Amino acid sequence: MGFALWALFSAVFIGAAALGSATQSPTHFQSPTHQPAPTPPTLPAFVPSAYGPVRVILKVNLYFDGDSLYGAWYPHIRTIFVRDSLPLWFANAVLEHEKCHVALTDYGVSLPDEVEERVCDAIAQQRSIEALSR
Repeated sequence: MGFALWALFSAVFIGAAALGSATQSPTHFQSPTHQPAPTPPTLPAFVPSAYGPVRVILKVNLYFDGDSLYGAWYPHIRTIFVRDSLPLWFANAVLEHEKCHVALTDYGVSLPDEVEERVCDAIAQQRSIEALSR
């Protein structure tokens, strides 16, 4: 998931900065509509799902089998954990990714782990781009 979210960051933020540098100095970049960039919303305590609300908890250290994680979906307790040290824009992207896992679980979709991660990355990227464009 890390590479996909870094690609999203690069496309949205670095691409916008490069566009601005062609017409203005980087310290005075304004969007074409001259409005400030949207601020991502804070993380909700719960998110809706097909089988009722899912709790969202910020966690200091998030590990699974010795690997450090950005986020995790635990279906047996219907809870999404998101690492609390992430910047808010990144935490929102992680939450979108984990919500995809929730939907797949709720609708009984079973995929190989690598395929499920790629599907969740793709959907989360698109939803994050849409949220930033509002």
